[in-house]
Amino acid sequence: MLNYKKDNRKAGLRLVFDYLHRHIVAVIVIIAVVSGVIATVTIVQNREEAEKVEPGKITELAETDEIRLATYQPKSFNVFKSTDEDVYFINQLVYSSLFTLDDTLNVVPDAVESYETDPENGAVEITLRDDIYFSDGSALDAYDVNRSIDAIVAAGSKSPYYVYANKIDLLYIHDRKSFRLTFKKTSDASLDNLVFPLVSDAEYEDGQRFALGTGPYAYGKYEEGKELILEPNEHYYKGEPALPIRITFVKDKTTIPGLMTMDAVTAGLFREPESVAIAEDKNLLCRPVTSGELEYLGFNFSNELLARQEIRSAIARSIDRDAIVTDDYGDAAVVSDSLYYPGFLGTDKANTIAFEPKEAADSLLAAGLVDSNEDGLLEDEKGEVVSFTLIVSKKYGSRVEAAYSIAEDLAAAGVEVEVVKLSADDFTSRMKSGKFDMLLGGIKMDKQFKMSQLLTKSNYIGYKDGDVFKQAAALERTLSNGEQLAAFETLKQSLNEQVPYLAICYRNYYFLSVDTFQSTGSPAWYDPFRGAANWSWKRKVTRNNPQNG
Repeated sequence: MLNYKKDNRKAGLRLVFDYLHRHIVAVIVIIAVVSGVIATVTIVQNREEAEKVEPGKITELAETDEIRLATYQPKSFNVFKSTDEDVYFINQLVYSSLFTLDDTLNVVPDAVESYETDPENGAVEITLRDDIYFSDGSALDAYDVNRSIDAIVAAGSKSPYYVYANKIDLLYIHDRKSFRLTFKKTSDASLDNLVFPLVSDAEYEDGQRFALGTGPYAYGKYEEGKELILEPNEHYYKGEPALPIRITFVKDKTTIPGLMTMDAVTAGLFREPESVAIAEDKNLLCRPVTSGELEYLGFNFSNELLARQEIRSAIARSIDRDAIVTDDYGDAAVVSDSLYYPGFLGTDKANTIAFEPKEAADSLLAAGLVDSNEDGLLEDEKGEVVSFTLIVSKKYGSRVEAAYSIAEDLAAAGVEVEVVKLSADDFTSRMKSGKFDMLLGGIKMDKQFKMSQLLTKSNYIGYKDGDVFKQAAALERTLSNGEQLAAFETLKQSLNEQVPYLAICYRNYYFLSVDTFQSTGSPAWYDPFRGAANWSWKRKVTRNNPQNG
């Protein structure tokens, strides 16, 4: 048989040789034609490359005199009434607030020199900095804070800051730099409710388009439909920004990366995962920015098995979240160390739920589940196969893929999972009615990171641990930084031990910039222009080469 195959191969080679011999002229012609085409393409490409750099010209990097941004044309610039997202971002350049958030979403003072919390009475004593000035040179005082609160409340629920200021009951002024602020409820008494813009009591008028602020920039020249200039505030307490900001209004933000290649835009934040490929294609810098979009797995406590902590913990440790982020979310997300934002308030990211398939399998057996017939499927004490339904909205492709990955991981642990893809409406209906075993959902968090949808008695999974709810609520009280971190570490440990939910990941946004961009700060998903006062970049300039005469 082997010799027969060898003979066949020899005969085949002879046929090929004979064919080539008979058609050798045609083959030579074809090779010549193909070579000519390749040469022509190469010549054309070289010519195009040559045309990009004019003879006798050189390209150099030059210092710039402004930062260039691009946004949609806002409908309104009123600091308290505008609902334009871009204006919300611009406000953080123009206005200071009493407190702000750092990279870990911890509350840190901005216009505040010192403060003392009174959690029991839902109040906080505040002393303002002496070096906070509006762009006209006037000093910020307690009356300006009071005016700002009144203006937000008057603007009503459509104001993006109403959710914060409406919780304040009273501001009692001691003197021009100090006051006591009391909240309506102790449960609402939180420093992260004091992150609204501050305006001038003397200058602000209801409905005013461009109000004075105490931030690093001030409103300058404005041409509707064309551009807005933000001028450096020479009185800014952290130092006057080096460069003004020119904001160009565009009708389509997808054109912004192209504008960056022409040095018409310096940087911008994008939510689409394909931003990485766009940046690579256009030779732009690309920095991932963890967003507030949480993808989570929830366990229904009405299911007898899932109501058991050891079962939930074993399931969670059977799921390879890193692989899910890579395979299903295209690396456009990050695994979190808890249900909250990664490293929330500066907590240790190493203390988390690990992927431990062997230990998880042992835990399932220790919990009384067995594989009596050795078919790879576990059975409960009644001899029934352990099987769960996992509902997911088919509206979100990556989430659906993640659901199937979770099912595969659990199948490897001996747990059968049926993925049920639903319309968005049906998913919500099933979630609210409790007709599921597990659900894979998502939430867009506010920068305050209140988990009211998941960690209150009205949650959809039937989780009822009052102590954990109290721990979550404690984060909303007027605690100092150290007290808040300690409170969260207790909550994090409780959540990671009990596992009512498993945080699959937080989605990434992307900060794109020109390749010469430099910054000492980090943008945030809720504040993409953070640190703009310290931004710098160099533009490309083509000029005559002096060596060519």
